[in-house]
Amino acid sequence: MSKKKIWIIPVLILFILGGYFTVSKVVALFHQPVHGIILYSKEKKSLEKGLENNQSSLKTHINVQAKYNAKTDTLVLSKNSAEKLIDAHAINYVNKKGNDFTFKHVTSLSKTPALWTSDLKAVSTTDERGKIFTAATTEYIVLGESSITKKTLVLDDNDFQNFQSAAEYISVIEEKRDAAHALAAYSFDKAQIFNFTQK
Repeated sequence: MSKKKIWIIPVLILFILGGYFTVSKVVALFHQPVHGIILYSKEKKSLEKGLENNQSSLKTHINVQAKYNAKTDTLVLSKNSAEKLIDAHAINYVNKKGNDFTFKHVTSLSKTPALWTSDLKAVSTTDERGKIFTAATTEYIVLGESSITKKTLVLDDNDFQNFQSAAEYISVIEEKRDAAHALAAYSFDKAQIFNFTQK
């Protein structure tokens, strides 16, 4: 290699390093970290183990038991569990204008049974045995900032016990770390990240 071409190597190294730092700064500029995680699992112990293993990184967390009907893609919450999720700021009204979505914390539970879905014409759902549960109110409300199921049904505690479907366990976590990176430290069937700081 001639002496004239040796200068290319340091220039290439500087070019590669400069590109790497530029890209990382652009990503950091546009990625706004969020700290909310919602985990769903059929295995209560695996959720609890994940919380135990990440205890030092948790600001707050709550666990609730729900039910899930795969046939209708419906998550079912007891009134008590829904109120805990509302108190944890994990439940949001959705306002859609065109392709834009905005969220606002739900502060109290409306009438039960309540059906939360984007399909505001829906008025009922069924359990796995086909029993129909009709809603007193239908609203566009989600856990976090998206819906992991087509519907969420909130029932009073007695009706919740009578709803025949498999148990589903939910953990709502406020992480000290960026939720997008912290998610890999947990065990779950489904998960979503969200921003705790809605209005």
